Amino acid sequence: MKTILNLPIKWKMVCMLLIVSFFTLLLACSIFAVNDLRMFKKNMLRNLNVLAEAVGKNNQAALRFEDKEAALQILSSLDAEPQVFYSALLTPNGDLWVQYMPVAKASSDGRKVESSSWISEFIDDRVNISRPIFLKDKKIGEILIRAELSEYKALLTTYSYFGLFIFATALSLSLIISIKLQSIISTPLLKLADTAKLLSENHDYSVRVKHDTRDEIGALYLGFNDMLTQVDKRDKELESYKSKLEEKVDARTRELLKTNIDLKRSLDEKDILLSEIHHRVKNNLQIISSLLRLHSNHTTNTESQEIFGECSQRIESMALLYEKIYGSYNLSEIELEEYLNELVIGLLSSYGIRNDAISVNINTHSISLDIDSIVPCSLIMQELISNSVKHAFPNSSEGVINVSLKCCNGNRDNIELKVSDNGIGLPADWSLFQTDTLGLQLVKRLSEDQLKGKINVDRLEGTSFTVSFPLKEGKHGSS
Repeated sequence: MKTILNLPIKWKMVCMLLIVSFFTLLLACSIFAVNDLRMFKKNMLRNLNVLAEAVGKNNQAALRFEDKEAALQILSSLDAEPQVFYSALLTPNGDLWVQYMPVAKASSDGRKVESSSWISEFIDDRVNISRPIFLKDKKIGEILIRAELSEYKALLTTYSYFGLFIFATALSLSLIISIKLQSIISTPLLKLADTAKLLSENHDYSVRVKHDTRDEIGALYLGFNDMLTQVDKRDKELESYKSKLEEKVDARTRELLKTNIDLKRSLDEKDILLSEIHHRVKNNLQIISSLLRLHSNHTTNTESQEIFGECSQRIESMALLYEKIYGSYNLSEIELEEYLNELVIGLLSSYGIRNDAISVNINTHSISLDIDSIVPCSLIMQELISNSVKHAFPNSSEGVINVSLKCCNGNRDNIELKVSDNGIGLPADWSLFQTDTLGLQLVKRLSEDQLKGKINVDRLEGTSFTVSFPLKEGKHGSS
């Protein structure tokens, strides 16, 4: 079945016609042969019965007078029937009285044959006919005739050869006719298939399939052509839309190129302006810091000198921060660790602290802050580190300062800034809310007002300042 399904359509049609013709011929020949053989048997039985009845009537006198020679002479008349190979006359009791065998093909053992009625039956390859013989309604004997079925077998053989000849001839003619006729159906379908293949290869939807029939295939052609018309129309519309879209894209691309050129020119101008502003801000901060140091050198008031020095240090810290900001690739995320290291070195140097006296450990956990958060954070760290350097380690004692910047409990939206030392600690009566020092007031205001956070002081071991603040919406640290 799969082999037939994989054949081309014309050979499928040929196979279908051959199969139908084969079974039709088989059925017709079978019915004809069975009916003819049945009629042959029926006629043969009728003829033998008529022959047995005629021979039996002719033997009435021989049986009456027990004349065996006359009976044999009458039985010998059956030589005219070639299919009869044995005949016999029996007594009323069924004993053999006389027999005649035209051809020595059978023998009788003289046994008693019981037959009280007419018998006509086919046994193996022969037929037996038995009829009683009456004389004035008295049974005087019985005639038995046995005939061969050679003619029946010959007829069966003839039918077999004749049937094979009919099958071969009819199937050959059916094959030739089906090959010729299948083109009526397969040719239009194959033409339609070739057109579909051509369309898939060339994508030319302007072709049409010609047809001149009004049957189902003609309707299929009409539907196929109508589909091609619609596809061709849509294809042309798509080509038109594509062309218009390409024109719009080209125009938009030219506009974007012009806009990019203008933006690049503007960006270059702003970079130059930003560089100039940065340079001037840095120079101005350096000038202010230098002026403060000059004023510090021209005054003998220790307190004034200290104030001038702290203000100068804060300005230098801001100048260093602006330098780092300007050198950063991304202004929205600025690394603090390098800036803090340079800031610590400058602070220690400004206070005359030996490199091995106070060690400062900085760990920012790779967190980057935006420019709005980094300025107040840097000022807070600068003030807290300066405060630890000045007050936590009196008499040039050694100590450790730890600076940490990390996420609060793994929450990337909240940052924790911590500056701690292992120095002598704060006085017992000290309070952050009542402090009068400018540095710590600055730390408190920057933490609460600028960063919108909270500041906490821990005095268990040394001094620890912790500032917790949220990042502004849309700006997150990275760790």
